[in-house]
Amino acid sequence: MNYSQLTAQTKKVYPAILLDRIVSYQSRKKIRRNAFALAILLLITLAFASPLVPQFVVLFQTSVVALLCLYVWMHLLEAMYRSYFFKETLIDIRVLKILSTLKKKQDLTSIFLNHEMGQYTMFRLGFSPDDIVQFLNSKKDIVTISEFEIIENDDDKVSFAEFGFSLLHFDSDLAHELKTRGIQASDFKETLEWVARMDKKVRDRERWWTRDRLLRIPSIGKNLAFGQVYDLERFAHSITADPSFIQLGEKWRMHESSVNKMETVLSKQVGGNILLTSKDPHVAFDAVASLGKEIVRGTVLPAVEGKRIYVLDANLLLSTFENGTEFESMLNRILLQADRAGNVIIVIPDFSDFVENSHALNIDIKDLLSQILRSSNLHIIATSTDRSYHEVLETDIGLMSHFEKIKLAEFDEFQTINLLENEVLYLESSERVFFTYPAIKAIVDSADRYFADSPLLDKCLDIMSEVVSSVKKENKSLITQERVEELVSSKTGISLGKITREESSKLLHLKEEMKKRVIGQDEAIETIADAMLRARAGLADPKRPLGSFLFVGQTGVGKTETAKTLAHLFFGDEEYMLRSDMSEYSDMKALSRMIGTVDTPGVFASKVREKAHGVLLLDELEKASSQVHDLLLQILDEGYFTDARGDKVGMRNFIIIATSNAGSELIHRQDPAHPVTKSQITDHIILKKIFRTELLNRFDDVVLFKSLESKQLGPIAHVMIQKLADRLDQRGITLKETPELVTYLIQKGNDPRYGAREMNRIILKELESKIAQSLVLGDLFEGDTIAFTNNHGVLEIQKYS
Repeated sequence: MNYSQLTAQTKKVYPAILLDRIVSYQSRKKIRRNAFALAILLLITLAFASPLVPQFVVLFQTSVVALLCLYVWMHLLEAMYRSYFFKETLIDIRVLKILSTLKKKQDLTSIFLNHEMGQYTMFRLGFSPDDIVQFLNSKKDIVTISEFEIIENDDDKVSFAEFGFSLLHFDSDLAHELKTRGIQASDFKETLEWVARMDKKVRDRERWWTRDRLLRIPSIGKNLAFGQVYDLERFAHSITADPSFIQLGEKWRMHESSVNKMETVLSKQVGGNILLTSKDPHVAFDAVASLGKEIVRGTVLPAVEGKRIYVLDANLLLSTFENGTEFESMLNRILLQADRAGNVIIVIPDFSDFVENSHALNIDIKDLLSQILRSSNLHIIATSTDRSYHEVLETDIGLMSHFEKIKLAEFDEFQTINLLENEVLYLESSERVFFTYPAIKAIVDSADRYFADSPLLDKCLDIMSEVVSSVKKENKSLITQERVEELVSSKTGISLGKITREESSKLLHLKEEMKKRVIGQDEAIETIADAMLRARAGLADPKRPLGSFLFVGQTGVGKTETAKTLAHLFFGDEEYMLRSDMSEYSDMKALSRMIGTVDTPGVFASKVREKAHGVLLLDELEKASSQVHDLLLQILDEGYFTDARGDKVGMRNFIIIATSNAGSELIHRQDPAHPVTKSQITDHIILKKIFRTELLNRFDDVVLFKSLESKQLGPIAHVMIQKLADRLDQRGITLKETPELVTYLIQKGNDPRYGAREMNRIILKELESKIAQSLVLGDLFEGDTIAFTNNHGVLEIQKYS
């Protein structure tokens, strides 16, 4: 796009541009509205005041005529404006309006940001008017028309979004400003496209002369010609009385695309029947309920206007009649009566079940429905889950030939963002709030990552509603990305957004704090802590778990303790560690116990859903079946798995730690001068086919826990004694640590095969058992201080007064 091209295109729509420059679009709307309102007010005044004040009659009449002339003239002026505004040009008229006053040496970015659409784009990105002014005053880079060109242009026409996005590539100051605010180039482009769509939607609403708008004007008296359906009303209810319709609320707008598809099919002269399939049956009913909403509002196509939607209670119909003949007779009466009525749509939920139950009564539904399904007066909308469709209906080609299948897929992130952009406009109008684009994106990202137990769109609408409520409670109106992240963080307990000074200090000292509790595994801890820092800084893949590690090494060297420590330090409490013994999932039924069956929930899936986030410890992973390993492969790859009912179980908020004793024999036989390395252990695992290579590669890291050295047993003993002391302190009893006790534990608990696990057994059997016995006998009370002495190889409790 050069200056001459710009000038040539501007000439085509110059009258519209000139009019906008003289009187803005919004001002013209106000003039028309106010002129008409004032004329009506003067007419009313004239009607009541003329007998009292006759001298003002002529003045009032003249004023009314003048105002009505102004109103008509403004409408004619607007008609002229629209004839130019909607004219096809190679450059979007919105761009031409922005650049209509451009001179060769002027800065394009400044012109863009001084125009209402450019400013509005920046507002949607979280900029305030003062921010824009401050940026323009500090701006040094100048982008002129001579050096500017459009990039990423898919066709010959230059759109508003393409123009704005191209500015970003030529203006280093603008690119830097967005980057410092954490706004990605893709976010800027998507915001430009959103602003352009909003403007187009406003303009299109005023194009009342288009065929689609004219067709959707409601008719008068159309329903008077339709008949009654008494038998249908016995075994069905109106969609307006269905819970899906009542609970749908404003969510009906989200199904606009599906409703349009259904309208097209229902407008057919013959065979306008629909089979709606979806993974979740609620999605199909929401779509039908949304169609019902549109019919009630009178905004559907003529062929669908005035239709009455009835939801058939197939179970009631089947249970009412004992034999197939009676059932067939009643169903025939219902269908024929609805056909004669002429404005009925019958919804048959769970159509696959209806077909199977009919077959059980020796009724061929295909023969029964075939005649009525060709009718132009009656339409049937059947619903089915994807699974039921493939298992029951898909093979019945004769029956399916009468239906047009519409698959309702779950909304992906991109579609959901587009839907929320529309919903935001309604919320902003009713609730007097303002959403930035990063806030909308944060809602979708957070819903997808942190709330995996319900459909994405439902989660997004819930978060949106809650964030509006929280902002209004504080008498504020601006909803930003930070505000959304605060809400999600309060709901999940997971730190989101910018790292606070307090959290920064905690993360930076993560290694030191872990080393205080896990002795002798400094290399392993540094590997884990570094990975957690990357995850919290937002550098890890958001589609995978927060972190995933395979801990290998001998038993009793700190693998489980590391997992507990990580749960305590990263999530705030050891209670956030979820432990699963993988030896329980070693047989052929292991997978069904994990993910459940159609009738019963899986043990593993239920545990994960209850916790929602934390550290997941998979103990002795090598003992699990190959099917379980395959499931873990999916979890590490995609951050979720699907249970037997087809519902997602989110794993992206977990740190997954799998432990294995694989390679312990190598460690046990190692030469102290040449200790076994991690690569030797992994080679051994692959050689022995303990884990497949692709599974090992999915972990963020394989972490080798070394054998404990004698000098490390003292600090370990101290940690274990301190844990016991903390538990006793809650009972009001003080335990003093003595060198004598530490020495005893080191001597008795030193077993190279089991690491520090033997020491833990000594504490359980000898220390805790003796303390428990003293408490039961009444020898110990709150406020007592005790220590342990070694009396010829036997520990005894010593009380201090």
